[in-house]
Amino acid sequence: MAEPAVPEDQVGALARRERVAFAAKVRAARAALGWTQHELGSRVPLTQTSVYKMEQGTRGLRRSTMVKVEQVLKAEGIEFEDLPGGGFKIIVSESILMNFEPKI
Repeated sequence: MAEPAVPEDQVGALARRERVAFAAKVRAARAALGWTQHELGSRVPLTQTSVYKMEQGTRGLRRSTMVKVEQVLKAEGIEFEDLPGGGFKIIVSESILMNFEPKI
């Protein structure tokens, strides 16, 4: 027996929530790393404008772009854990905390 289809408005809401959550994750990770949008973009690679748009969470992203961003962040010591019921927590490696130098 086939599962009932998810109404289109719910699909749109889920996609929007995923975009917004990913945007928040990227902003939080950049802050923990002390990176500019340009610095993240140079590692992915994306333009600074593309990173800005990604962090706004208003446009859909290719799954491959999201995976690449997550791989770059993980390699630097940043991981995310999705929480039941929504939201996420960021896991920052001790090495990031020990080596953090704020940009002045």
